[in-house]
Amino acid sequence: MTKYCIVASDFDDTLLRSDLTVSDYTKAVIAEFTEEGGAFLITTGRTNGSARKSAARAGLTRGLVISYQGAMIEDLETGEEVLYRPLDWESAVWHLKKLEKGPGQVQIYHKDRLYVTRRDARTAEYERVCEVEAEEVGVPLSEFVEQNRLELCKILVIAAPEEAAAMLRDFSAERGGDFYYCLSKPIFFEVLAKGVSKGEAVRFVAERMGKSLENVLGFGDGINDLPLIEAAAVGFAVENAQPALKEAADCVCPSKDEDGVARTMVAYCGLKEPELPGKE
Repeated sequence: MTKYCIVASDFDDTLLRSDLTVSDYTKAVIAEFTEEGGAFLITTGRTNGSARKSAARAGLTRGLVISYQGAMIEDLETGEEVLYRPLDWESAVWHLKKLEKGPGQVQIYHKDRLYVTRRDARTAEYERVCEVEAEEVGVPLSEFVEQNRLELCKILVIAAPEEAAAMLRDFSAERGGDFYYCLSKPIFFEVLAKGVSKGEAVRFVAERMGKSLENVLGFGDGINDLPLIEAAAVGFAVENAQPALKEAADCVCPSKDEDGVARTMVAYCGLKEPELPGKE
């Protein structure tokens, strides 16, 4: 294996194809990489439970998975929390009181649980794609968090692209040095604790393994993947990535539907092309 012994990849729209599957080719490449001692990391904004499902879909049963944009890292085999960086309840309440006055559907995450005031069509679509189930609390989320003193993994608002972009701009201008704000998709505005990002999570894992970021290949499609792309020794944007990420990446690789991550791994990590029976 080459020096690139750690591969960190976003899941949705990067590793996951348009039909919401991971190809046999990609699974075979990941299996070869890990069998030879490499560490393949799913890095996602999804919940930790959904991240475990994502890892299983890629054929991973061992190693670490990074969820909530890097706020949580879990051991797939033992379920151990290797890293947990929540948003304290006071800060969560401050954000929620402001967000509840604006547009969009607000969602909060505590460990592996997703809460909403009331479910709507946006909640249902989010549940379908991310394989989670929301719990209705029936009161403003700010009130729910304050009453229960909940530390949150993140806050997410589903809104129109222009509304989400305005939230990112306004909150970053007001408190950007105190928290991590990002758009995981053009319609998803997210609030997380300071110091959280996919890049910082991968740095933590590399150091834990006795490696450095010089050993990391990073892959993504969205602006929330920028910290990962910048942290990795070589950062790749898949062909279907947002234009801003493609501009920032070191290289652009084939799209999610062309096994871009796996084909790049074969080229950079000294792997063999998998021999698969027939075609998918």
